[in-house]
Amino acid sequence: MFTRIYNFVLDYIEYVLLVILLGVASFFISSNENPDVRSLQAHVSSVLRFIHYPAKWLDTLSGLVEENNSLKEQNIQLKLLNVKFKEAWLENQRLNDLMGFADSVKMEIIPVKVLNKGVTPIFNSILLDGGENQGIAAYSAVVTTQGIIGKTVSVSKNSTTVHLINDVNFRMGVRLQKSRHSGVLEPMTDRTGLIMEIPKTTPVEIGEDVLTSGYSDIFPKGFPVGKVEEVREVENSIYKNAVIKFNVNVNTVEEVFVVKRK
Repeated sequence: MFTRIYNFVLDYIEYVLLVILLGVASFFISSNENPDVRSLQAHVSSVLRFIHYPAKWLDTLSGLVEENNSLKEQNIQLKLLNVKFKEAWLENQRLNDLMGFADSVKMEIIPVKVLNKGVTPIFNSILLDGGENQGIAAYSAVVTTQGIIGKTVSVSKNSTTVHLINDVNFRMGVRLQKSRHSGVLEPMTDRTGLIMEIPKTTPVEIGEDVLTSGYSDIFPKGFPVGKVEEVREVENSIYKNAVIKFNVNVNTVEEVFVVKRK
């Protein structure tokens, strides 16, 4: 081991001596109080200050990363706050519409919030946050500001199950507003229904309003249901069918009115 070190020193004796001399010179220069030497120290430090750049750059980069993370966090918080403000604004708009609707309807109606959707596997339904204690009875019409959405079928003290208009077993008497033809509405999809056996001689317009006929103890006359979307001719028949689009998307309903039965 010592032999290798000795041979290395002999082979590079000039470089070893240079390093030793530089070290000694640096020691004496740094410990010298002579003004000229101090001036030289300042110049050397100025020339060699680039050595500190990487460390300063890393410190700066670290600060930027931290600042960027902080800005991201603030951005997320602002987005969440914006969503909350928008949700509050939309709820306020819905409540204003509901209040205006309640004032305009002459019959007695009970405002109720929707608790849950799809509460029974037997039929399409929603659960309401209100029941007998709020004056709700079974087989009452359930409406929104846009129109009919279903009927109450089972009522407990503080909750009510509603049979929705888009269920395959739902039926309702309706009337075409302009032609005055009355028929029975049968659901097709979540947003559409079918009025069958309309005489071919009856003029039916696309976009024509469809209202409740009033031939029912449940649904009052003249409540909006939807609009005619398509008229389908039936071959070898004296009748035609009308496809209507429901006014209300039952999947997005949050507040409803139950029409109080007399």
